[in-house]
Amino acid sequence: MKKRVISLLLAICLLPGLTPISVRAEENAAGEDEPMAIAAGIPYIDADGSSKTQGSATDVTESTITWNNSWYVVSGNVTVSERITVSGTVNLILGDSCNLKANKGIEVSEGNSLTVYGQAGQTGNLSATGDYHNAGIGGSSGAGGTVIINGGSVNATGGTSGAGIGGGYSCAGGEVTINGGIVKATGNGDGAGIGGGSKGAGGTVTINGGTVTATGGPNGAGIGGGKDSADGGSFSTGTGSNAVIFASSQFREGVADTSK
Repeated sequence: MKKRVISLLLAICLLPGLTPISVRAEENAAGEDEPMAIAAGIPYIDADGSSKTQGSATDVTESTITWNNSWYVVSGNVTVSERITVSGTVNLILGDSCNLKANKGIEVSEGNSLTVYGQAGQTGNLSATGDYHNAGIGGSSGAGGTVIINGGSVNATGGTSGAGIGGGYSCAGGEVTINGGIVKATGNGDGAGIGGGSKGAGGTVTINGGTVTATGGPNGAGIGGGKDSADGGSFSTGTGSNAVIFASSQFREGVADTSK
């Protein structure tokens, strides 16, 4: 099996002064590159602000559309055209000055979880836009799973009737926790910014830190349930929270504001 070694540009994507790391790509039988495994320590900032190192992770490429029970890292500027599916417990490190654009969003359904980390500069960026009826980050045909954001810059926009982060159309928001970073979540077509899709319950939202801007679609809550949901879910800022939160709705004339 043919192999090649690619040196990453640390000045672009990782911390200055670190030992260079390399990645290895393997070609499968069809001649297509498999995801690249980074074989050296990868720094990240944990939920409590402490510096940690992950021994290895899979480099996200344009063809990495299924994330399975492992660690992944964004080490360049990557655009993924298909919807990314999270299976099991997945951890994602956003390399400093690196960008991941998920054009059809990231599927995190009930029973699965995604945790997003930044590095020391907190300049890594994730932009996720859901397609029809799907959350930007979260569910589509079912309730959203667990989404935890510890750092980096995350911009999530729902597809038609979906939440920015949380549930798809008529689906609950699942469990969303934000401990740090800069997060912008925008609902679409009556979906919440963070919480349920249109007609979906709000789920559980906890914001402990970071700067969070949550904007509901027309008649969806900034943080909470989508339009026509009888269950706004639960929202808390945690003990000792140090977050800056902006939550609002875009609502149509004659319809009550359901935002929190």
